[in-house]
Amino acid sequence: MKQTLRLFLIAVLFATGFVAKAQIDTSCTQVSYTVTPGFYPNEMSYTVVNTTTGSVVATGTGTTPSGVWCLPVGCYGVNMFDSFGDGWNGGSLNVFVMGETSYSGTFTTGNQGTFMFGVGVGNCGTPAVEGCMDATASNYNPIATVNIGCLYEGCTDPTAVNYSSTANVDNGSCFYCNGVGSVNASLYICTFSNGGQVALSILNSAGDTVWTAPSLNNVAIYNANLCLQAGECYTAVMSNNAGLPGWYNGYFWINNGQGQVIHTGLADNLVTQSVNFSVDGTCGEIFGCTNPLASNYNSTATTDDGSCVLVYGCMDSTAVNYNALAVVDDGSCFSGCTTGTAVAIDFNPGTFINESSYNIADANGTILIGGQSTVSNGSITNYTCLADGCYTLNMFDTFGDGWDGGAASGINISANGMVLISTDMTSGSFQSAVFGLNSACAVDTTACSTTIELMPDSMVEMENSVLIFWNGDLSTVSSVTWDFGNGMTSNEWYPAYFYDSIGTYTVCLTVNFNDGCSSSNCVTFTMDANGVSSPGGIQQNGFWLNTTGAYPNAVAELNSTQTSVNMFPNPTSGSVAVKASKLKPSENTIIRIYSIDGKEVFANNFGNGAVNNTFQLNVSELSNGYYFLSLQNGNQIQRVPFVKE
Repeated sequence: MKQTLRLFLIAVLFATGFVAKAQIDTSCTQVSYTVTPGFYPNEMSYTVVNTTTGSVVATGTGTTPSGVWCLPVGCYGVNMFDSFGDGWNGGSLNVFVMGETSYSGTFTTGNQGTFMFGVGVGNCGTPAVEGCMDATASNYNPIATVNIGCLYEGCTDPTAVNYSSTANVDNGSCFYCNGVGSVNASLYICTFSNGGQVALSILNSAGDTVWTAPSLNNVAIYNANLCLQAGECYTAVMSNNAGLPGWYNGYFWINNGQGQVIHTGLADNLVTQSVNFSVDGTCGEIFGCTNPLASNYNSTATTDDGSCVLVYGCMDSTAVNYNALAVVDDGSCFSGCTTGTAVAIDFNPGTFINESSYNIADANGTILIGGQSTVSNGSITNYTCLADGCYTLNMFDTFGDGWDGGAASGINISANGMVLISTDMTSGSFQSAVFGLNSACAVDTTACSTTIELMPDSMVEMENSVLIFWNGDLSTVSSVTWDFGNGMTSNEWYPAYFYDSIGTYTVCLTVNFNDGCSSSNCVTFTMDANGVSSPGGIQQNGFWLNTTGAYPNAVAELNSTQTSVNMFPNPTSGSVAVKASKLKPSENTIIRIYSIDGKEVFANNFGNGAVNNTFQLNVSELSNGYYFLSLQNGNQIQRVPFVKE
């Protein structure tokens, strides 16, 4: 009886086990996977995470070729890892969801990559990956999509020489300039890198980098304190990451508290350059003023750094303008006039004396005197003898940006204690002015005229907008004044102005020329109540007045029956849509944007093939004001004015 019962129980248990294996689990979906091992499968690993619960549902390596997961409905994120840090090198994880679709994931660089797949929910998109998105941080994660937890290593002690205000993790690099032989030195860097990034590093005699400057851009000025050791020979390494030309006349210097110990820059014909120096003369050159006549003469300097402060002037004690303090004769000595009147010329060209000069010509165009300055940001005085009459002062700047000294620069011509002319050249490469000595000089007004005109509505093609055209030669103009006819004015060359209400207005432009003459011109217009805003808008009470100068007309206007170009919204503060129809599909379509003074500020070639198209543009980086959008199709063009606000 016991034996029979035992057999029965075994049979029941066996039957039960068989039935359990034959049942289908409907709570999950079979997901099969394969691994393409690539070149280095031992470096590959991955985890599969349920994005709803956050739980890890599967793990694997590059050495497991295939398998099956049973996963509930939901989205899953796969985190892929590479122990060497160079991606999966041709490897991939391939996932197939039964009855649905397949997915594949890989990455080519770094330690980590991600991809998503869905079970019963379709494509789950791109996973949100938390991490540091700042490439300058020590824990930068190139695949992160949510910025969090950036770590910046450095010295966090404010009392240290190398304290970093941006560091939030102390890396033990703090050092203090209080040891035996330590010298607290000042560093100054001034770079004109022509737009490229430049770098400077300082190495000790063992080749260890003791200091590195942050990446510096064009026209950068940087100051730092360095702790350097007496008796040590250092190497300064300068480089330009953008290539030639060098630092574009930039330089750096280091001062040991008593004088400069190095003053140099990266040569224009080099991308990298090294120079040796020390803070106590152990090696390298000692830079400073080597001219004993200078007030800042440095007796220990072995190389002149151009810093000498010398007093220029007339050294002839018999001259009218003798300067007892002068140590360099500048050729300005003046002994008086036997004929004519003594005229003093005070000239301050500003910072860049080699660019600036002047001359004075008589009524026949004969140049009587001219010259350059020998002192930066300071005035020198020359003398000449002039007969009564009219003269022309010609001012020059070879760089084309005027005399760079702000309010300090300029030229003043005087005689008998009276100023004959006082002027400055703040922009451009040439400027002239007329002055007289004991004579009322008539100014030549043949070029002293100004004309402005109201452009017809057919040229404006923009609701609630009036356009005034003025194409004056700005190189001959010193200043302008716009009067908008409602008590408001502007001194901008090409202003944009918004009127609060419609009506009739008279706009006048007054132009002051470099030669002293001025001219005015006015236009009158009426804005009625028929103006409406851009498509879908409502009628406005106000309207825009816009002015323009260099109107681009290099190609013929498209006939309005051949094409249609519209843009909206207009005015705009960011993105705009440019709608074009009836384009020639065989011709390229190019969109350009011109500023009010005719300069091209945007261009993009959209190719050919389109008959009707809408082009999306982002103009958010443009300054507020008035612009022309030019759409060119083949050899024809259509223009639409618009306002960026």
